[in-house]
Amino acid sequence: MRPARHRCRGSRDLRRLVDRSRRRARLGHGVRAPVESGAGALVGFDERIRALFAERRRQPREDLVSRLLAEAKQAGPAFDDTELVTLVINLIFGGHDTSRSVLTSAIALLTAHPGELEKLRREPDRAPAATEEILRMEAPVAVLGREPTETVETRGTKLEAGKMFFLSVLAANRDPAVFSEPDRFDIDREPKRSFSFGWGSHFCLGAALARAEVQGTLRGIACDTKAIERIGPPPAQVPFVSIRRLESFRIRVEAD
Repeated sequence: MRPARHRCRGSRDLRRLVDRSRRRARLGHGVRAPVESGAGALVGFDERIRALFAERRRQPREDLVSRLLAEAKQAGPAFDDTELVTLVINLIFGGHDTSRSVLTSAIALLTAHPGELEKLRREPDRAPAATEEILRMEAPVAVLGREPTETVETRGTKLEAGKMFFLSVLAANRDPAVFSEPDRFDIDREPKRSFSFGWGSHFCLGAALARAEVQGTLRGIACDTKAIERIGPPPAQVPFVSIRRLESFRIRVEAD
């Protein structure tokens, strides 16, 4: 278990980083974000992770960070601490933030569509199908960045080598040429697919775990609750460039 001072410090840095990212995302909404706050959070987060590396090198444990350090040592100088810091940050945001977002969206969608929730209650084995529809409707990642290694042209658009461009996952998931009535939430929808985990060689490595988390939650709602409903107005989306989040909302749950 991490020392309390490190748990608190890491938590504060993470909150500052997320808060800074939110304010940055609101630049297009008339809010100016202070650069110093974000820079300080990033530096503090980086320092905390590097301090954790030093601890685990002195006293390895049966945990992920110790395993990463051991693998990196075998890989040689090509895998330095900067690479490892980036990897750990990606694990935190990719492994926690996205899952939290999609689970929140799942509850929001089901409470807003009681007919679909009732389908799930009658047949909990519909959880995998419901999971795919939730991921299609409310993808936790809004855009994916890509950088072409060579200049290409597709559908009249020139993509230059070395220049980053972004793909809208939200638009792809609601393409009317693929999905009939794309704005309708339907857990029986066909085809049961989306671009929420990316595609091809960049497909999300954590897709199976994310699906299992959502499916387990949906089965719990279907089997272990008698009623679940939202109290108050529907939640609004937090303006954010990449990871999509809902503002807080209240629900009432009656256990079965």
